[in-house]
Amino acid sequence: MNSLLSQLAKARPGAKYASPAVAGIAALQRMEAKRIALLTPYGFGVHCSFLTFFRENGFEVTPDGTFGTSTDAEIGELRHESIVKAAKAAKALIHPKSPDAHFVSCTATSTSTV
Repeated sequence: MNSLLSQLAKARPGAKYASPAVAGIAALQRMEAKRIALLTPYGFGVHCSFLTFFRENGFEVTPDGTFGTSTDAEIGELRHESIVKAAKAAKALIHPKSPDAHFVSCTATSTSTV
């Protein structure tokens, strides 16, 4: 998160910044979540960078999944039924530690009805 904010500050010195990632971390911390289930729409490489990001910011990610999309158009086509189904599947998995929260990534993902 510090790296992201540092890069933004270099682009526009003196401005205040927020990003979906920074807002997500703040929301999860406010919820006092320690373990999260992570669902992204991205390809495997980008999805793995989210795993790293959340782990570096103190979260245990258990479980995680991705829809494996590669374009904004594909992301926009994801329906809330698919997102709910994936979240329920994650909840149904047997893990030694249940997640405190589910994090669904991507501002282009249709989650308003989820």
